Amino acid sequence: MSSLIYPENSQTLRDLRQQYLDSLSEPQDFYSESLIKPAAFYLLYGDGLVAGYGAIGNSGTLLEFFCTDARRAGGLFDEFVRTDNIENVLCKTFDPLVLSLCLDRARSRRVVGYVFTEYAETEFASSPTIAHRLAEAGDLARILVMHDGFFDSAEEVLGHIRLGSLHLYEKAGELAGCGLLQNINAHQATADLGMVINMAHQRKGLGQYIVRHLKRASLAKNLRPLCCCDVENLASRACLEAAGFRTRHRLVEFELDGQKEPFDLPNMPKAQA
Repeated sequence: MSSLIYPENSQTLRDLRQQYLDSLSEPQDFYSESLIKPAAFYLLYGDGLVAGYGAIGNSGTLLEFFCTDARRAGGLFDEFVRTDNIENVLCKTFDPLVLSLCLDRARSRRVVGYVFTEYAETEFASSPTIAHRLAEAGDLARILVMHDGFFDSAEEVLGHIRLGSLHLYEKAGELAGCGLLQNINAHQATADLGMVINMAHQRKGLGQYIVRHLKRASLAKNLRPLCCCDVENLASRACLEAAGFRTRHRLVEFELDGQKEPFDLPNMPKAQA
């Protein structure tokens, strides 16, 4: 049995979700966290008591599942999936409970993203030809001209500017690239790094430079840097690895039953090297 609830009104859900985040072997990545914001949350019950929760995205994909008693997880998972007609699950490989449940039940699976949770300490030397500063509202037009789909809207850009998370990198007065350094959630000392490069400056090492700079900036704030990229974005993966990041984890989409075509997930963060 499950009941739809609103997260902002439920201390029970907030407590359960904190237990879920604490149960993960790695911190939650920003892409997964961003999918959660518009999700529908359900409290799950067993024997009349709250036993966990599930979160379903706008697409109908199960994004999170947590059970306070792992011995009951399989039955609760099956009931929830059946009741809400869930056909797809987006699973992080550092979520052992959901991963094991899906491996036992899925008819197909596909890797959709890489999550970079490890990094090597690499040196960073400022370039005299690259000027760095935080973005300001007056930079909006220049950013929108070069961002190539990295941001969803002007409102998103302005939101990053207000938070002081959007970094600009200029060469000879031209905007060469943008970098993002975002705290993922208030309960974890982590920062998500992202970047986009002006087409005229791609494949010249600027992407690696930006990632190294953002990594140093996050460590200076005592935040653990994390990154995520689409599985098909080979240039982004190569750039992140060249900047010292390593990936042991994946985002995997599992198809449980009844779906003939793979579901198209919302676009993952783009990064161009």
